[in-house]
Amino acid sequence: MNRGRRAYPVLDNILAWNVRGLNWPNKQEDVSFFLQSKKIGFVGLLETKIKSCNIESITNRMLRNWHWHHNADFGGKGRILQPWKANQYVVTVLDKSDQLIDNRVTQLSTQRTFYITMVYGHNTHDRQLALWADMKRIALQIEDTAWCLMGDFNAVLPSGDRIGGGT
Repeated sequence: MNRGRRAYPVLDNILAWNVRGLNWPNKQEDVSFFLQSKKIGFVGLLETKIKSCNIESITNRMLRNWHWHHNADFGGKGRILQPWKANQYVVTVLDKSDQLIDNRVTQLSTQRTFYITMVYGHNTHDRQLALWADMKRIALQIEDTAWCLMGDFNAVLPSGDRIGGGT
């Protein structure tokens, strides 16, 4: 018996992956094979560098029968591509920015609902401030439900840890 503890959904088969570009067919094939072999059902592909006009064709070729969202509408090349298998998850996008996609997700196998935010943060302090403000706002809106926050925040504690140093 689980006294006094809240049972949260098992977040299996979920992944955040900084792919550092997804324009080449061999990279698309590698990602597709990995997701299939590991039985991943929900993924945040970060730093995709895919132009918004190419996302649909690449995603349809690479992840046939998956549903997906992206944040390429915020300028230039896509930073986050978020595919999921519709037979495993129901996903409702609640908010998007150039640094995140925030979702309410229901895992069909458990019928549990949780929140998940995929993040690909900018690497300069001044642009990260908007990300931290967005995450604080999202956290205040989530009530008594699990929240999974995943991604690449491009943040380090001492600036000397960053390649090239500085901010």
